[in-house]
Amino acid sequence: MSVGDYGWGNYLDGLLFLLIPGAFFIARAKRNPIIIKINKSGFYYIGKKITDWEHFYSAALSQDDKQVGSIEDRFILVLKYYSLDNRGMYKMTIPLTNTQDKAEEEIISAIDFYYKINQTAERENDRC
Repeated sequence: MSVGDYGWGNYLDGLLFLLIPGAFFIARAKRNPIIIKINKSGFYYIGKKITDWEHFYSAALSQDDKQVGSIEDRFILVLKYYSLDNRGMYKMTIPLTNTQDKAEEEIISAIDFYYKINQTAERENDRC
């Protein structure tokens, strides 16, 4: 387009084809949704509470089976927790991506931290 004389209309069309998708992708990247949230009230995944610490059983890192010829690691978080009536146990696998802001080990340590805080608080409440 820079060699020939195509007029301003073509330049503006080219800008529109670049600016509109660019603005869309920048806005989408800025939103930064929280996928996994771990706090004193429990474990959340995509904004939904999965379990509280009273019903939590275990969390472990695992590696999903690779596809043939793939060189990427597919880490998953395996979360086990009891139902609200403590009669059954659920198992949830959560894929961990390369775009998360915390390492897998930090996620496990956060789960461990809040679980231990909850267990300590329960023991203190039982003494009272």
